[in-house]
Amino acid sequence: MRQLFFLTLGAIAMWSSSLAHAYVASPWSLKGEGYVFVLSASDEQNEIDANIPKELKDKDPKGLNLLMFVRYSESPVGPYNELLYIPGKLSFPNGNTDLSITRIYVDSEESLIGGQNNWGIPKEMADFAIEGSKVAVSVLGEEAASFEVKAFGPSFPLSTGLIPENFRTLTQLRENKLFTFALSGKGKANFASLKPISGNGNLFPDLSKRRVIAGFHIEDFSLTFPVADIQDYLDMATIGHNPLIGPG
Repeated sequence: MRQLFFLTLGAIAMWSSSLAHAYVASPWSLKGEGYVFVLSASDEQNEIDANIPKELKDKDPKGLNLLMFVRYSESPVGPYNELLYIPGKLSFPNGNTDLSITRIYVDSEESLIGGQNNWGIPKEMADFAIEGSKVAVSVLGEEAASFEVKAFGPSFPLSTGLIPENFRTLTQLRENKLFTFALSGKGKANFASLKPISGNGNLFPDLSKRRVIAGFHIEDFSLTFPVADIQDYLDMATIGHNPLIGPG
């Protein structure tokens, strides 16, 4: 009986491990609607609550910050919701200075696993409560952020073809690897407002400590996440290309 118990535990562990490594490979094509807000925050505030990787913390983010709330209606892993924050452009040891997602929540485990493995995106699981224009995101019962979004004004066409590639290229540092990729897509946009309701900065940047520069509501969009260029972070360190570590 004891042997059967341990064999069962071993089988469960192997099954769980295989699930953790199974994911839908890139590229991904997605459709949906969402909100994008351009924010301004101090370097000190981002240091406090933007969850910047410790390897990059001595490099202050450059430029404006981005908040995105997205409702994907179609994706390779089905519909899901997403909330993310980008604290500006970060300097990476491969010489890139790119946008980088430092906080992101989804309500789909398949999206989480795919995002981590395909693009090094630090996705975490959360619950989304959406009532009309109000959104509340919580993690294991603890509130991460709540806010209200509203769209207004006439719509206009939007395409990433109008945006320089360096403004839509992301680099992510995960498990000693650098993932770099450029997004492409199109949709219809109009303007949007953001009203923070609550959030203390523990699980997501405190939106009340940031100023909204511009907001957009994007609907009927199609978006492509391509295959990422992946480089080994440790190899850069050993050959002296990592300015954070220096030559060996």
